[in-house]
Amino acid sequence: MTPPKATLYLWVPLPEGVKSAEFTRQAMDEAGVITLPGSAFGPSGEGFFRIALTVGAERLVEGVERLGRVLARA
Repeated sequence: MTPPKATLYLWVPLPEGVKSAEFTRQAMDEAGVITLPGSAFGPSGEGFFRIALTVGAERLVEGVERLGRVLARA
């Protein structure tokens, strides 16, 4: 596979009251999906998590489905 020449990110808002670091830890532990907490980018990033779009569409769909299950329990 040829490495991408650029990277695209999505910033996804979290439900009210869900801390970004806590959510990303849950996503990793419960769903095996690695994301970055918005809080890692400063105070204005809190309430969001970041997804890097660095894999194919099929894997992205799978990851989003897993994240959705974690969010449903949040």
